Amino acid sequence: MERKLRKSYLMMFPLFILTLTLIVAIGTWVSAAYIRPSMASFQHTAGRLLEEGLRADQIEDIVQDGGGILVVHKNGQVEQVAGKPIWDGNHMSIKELTDFFVSMNSPSAPYKYSVAYDEENESWLIVGFPVSMRIQIIFAANHASKEYGKALLFYIALLCSLMIALFFFAWCYARKSAKAYSVPLQKVCDSVRQIANGNYQVERQKIGIEEYESLQNDVMTLAFMLEEERKTTKQVEESKRQMLLDISHDLRNPLATILGYAENLYHEEKLSDKERETYIEVIYRNSERAHDLMHDLFEYTRLDKPKLKIQMESVDLCEFLREFIASYVPDIESAGFESEFDIPEEERYVLLDEKQMGRALGNIVQNSLRYNSSGTRLMIALMLAEDMAELHIRDNGVGIEAALCELIFLPFTRVDKARNPKHGGSGLGLSISKKIIEAHGGKIRLNSDKNQGCDFEIMIPLDRDKEKCNKVRNIDEKDGSDPKRS
Repeated sequence: MERKLRKSYLMMFPLFILTLTLIVAIGTWVSAAYIRPSMASFQHTAGRLLEEGLRADQIEDIVQDGGGILVVHKNGQVEQVAGKPIWDGNHMSIKELTDFFVSMNSPSAPYKYSVAYDEENESWLIVGFPVSMRIQIIFAANHASKEYGKALLFYIALLCSLMIALFFFAWCYARKSAKAYSVPLQKVCDSVRQIANGNYQVERQKIGIEEYESLQNDVMTLAFMLEEERKTTKQVEESKRQMLLDISHDLRNPLATILGYAENLYHEEKLSDKERETYIEVIYRNSERAHDLMHDLFEYTRLDKPKLKIQMESVDLCEFLREFIASYVPDIESAGFESEFDIPEEERYVLLDEKQMGRALGNIVQNSLRYNSSGTRLMIALMLAEDMAELHIRDNGVGIEAALCELIFLPFTRVDKARNPKHGGSGLGLSISKKIIEAHGGKIRLNSDKNQGCDFEIMIPLDRDKEKCNKVRNIDEKDGSDPKRS
């Protein structure tokens, strides 16, 4: 990087010289073509005035352009004809006249003069215009001079010294710039290379340049996001691996049982009718288990699709919950559970796919009925806020460990690590419930601990458009007006 910067500055030096030469050349051309012809000092010269006889209109033009006209006679008498006072006094000696002629072309002269001699009147006509600005560079050489060779060598040496000095300063600036910019940039590049090699734990380095600090912050943010993505990917891969193991385990047992009893039916000819009925019942029961597992797995996979379409419509949540509870009262009573329900007697609308939401809540209720013993109290309560409905399905049963409250919604997660089919389902029920609720724009979480029961908290957004209509209707009813007439 440092070498590239030095090279770029070295390439800038001849470009600078070329640009300077072009500017001087263009400036000279513009001056000669446009500026000089338009200047009054080049339009009104003393020689032209004498040729044209000092006409009144010319004198007036000179005065209007800010100039002055002076006549110096042979005897030294000074006559100020018109305009600016070019000379102070009424007389000019030979020495003063000579000094005036010598200094009139000096770079510091305040006027631009032109002089012509009038032979008829034996006088000098002097026209002067004030100088607005003057930049004068003069180069002169005389080959006839004895000192020409020495002077030429001196100026060549001086020019070379200036070139070397300019080159030296450019090199120093390039080196300083390389340290100031390339070193911090190299640190950022090192961080990017570490990220590219898979090391996302990049240490933040002090750079000192605001732009590079901002770039480093972006790199660090990228590294953090990549690290999080890597962890998420690793968790997903581990979850998939565990899912495959769980599917294999849950399918292997019923299929092995089905295969074993079917083989006995096929080969054993002396089985009694009761034994055959027993074998067929075992085969049917395990076939049903395998079917339920495959059905749950299919539903979970279907719900996992990002483009899943749920047929939602505006539904009175309170009425929906009352109907849902009524459908599960027989199961609750059959399990010997006590029940407590708290559903408000009012209309509050949400956007629901009733079939899917019924399945999501049913999985939670069935989960409580499956894992708790007779005498457990099951409570379902709904609390309403301005734009959110909060539903609780809780029991006072065995509960689960607090560490499993987040993991319980992962597929194939079961409290029973041995995955005994007598003590649980497929392990997909709560995962399906979570996906259905989230597809409705809601959230679900579990609050529980060992021997403290389970409390499933479900948040569902209310249908705001419908709620607004209800508010308007309630206001109209309070006012005694008929909304249909408005």
